[in-house]
Amino acid sequence: MNLRAFSLAILLSAAALAGPESKVTVSRSRIVVGDILDRANLLVASIDLGPAPAPGGSRVFSRDDIELAIRRSGQSPQGLVIPGIVRVESASVRTSAADLASVLRPEIAKQLSTGISLVKVEPMGELVLPPRARLHGVTFPKVPRIRGNFQTAAMAEFSLDGAIVARIAVPITMMVADEAVRADTVRGTRIALTSDVGNVQITTSAVLLSDARIGDTISAQVTSTNRVVRVRLSRPDLAQLVEGP
Repeated sequence: MNLRAFSLAILLSAAALAGPESKVTVSRSRIVVGDILDRANLLVASIDLGPAPAPGGSRVFSRDDIELAIRRSGQSPQGLVIPGIVRVESASVRTSAADLASVLRPEIAKQLSTGISLVKVEPMGELVLPPRARLHGVTFPKVPRIRGNFQTAAMAEFSLDGAIVARIAVPITMMVADEAVRADTVRGTRIALTSDVGNVQITTSAVLLSDARIGDTISAQVTSTNRVVRVRLSRPDLAQLVEGP
């Protein structure tokens, strides 16, 4: 028998020993032995085999891989019927660009300040996700206080079982109206300034050194000492010290 024929015989023998490939579909973010062995006891079934593949993807486990994971957990694989080769696939659903925009629009809109409106949400294509994945959050850059359209990208994260399984950047357009450009408090306004010293909150007065909107961090001059400090405006007449006394 020549070398090529011998090698082919070895491969055929290994395939015969391994048996046909089994397939399992999961819809969680992690794979456990119970996904593969439905008759395993609870201790063995809960043994973690690692992260599930990306939606629509797959991971292959050999019998040796599974037995090693069981032994490492302190359990015994004896008596278990373990397939020679198992392909674990992740279930997936396709979310169209239109459906994705419908999901993201209210999450973006509720983060916008008065005078700023959402004009467009334009995903660049469909998104493949696990069936039980949910929107985890949406973030986007701070909107400049400049009248007119502002184009940027929102970062959307989707999670499953507490783990982030997908991130996607989505182009968005917002409109900044006159109401958003106008300051909530103008330069020279006297405000109450609060600061926390240990468990005690101290309140004094200060004068704003520039126009500001609620949430802005700006400079103010403490009335009693003339010291210039950085403050965050929380109401038109109230700010919080953002640096040490």
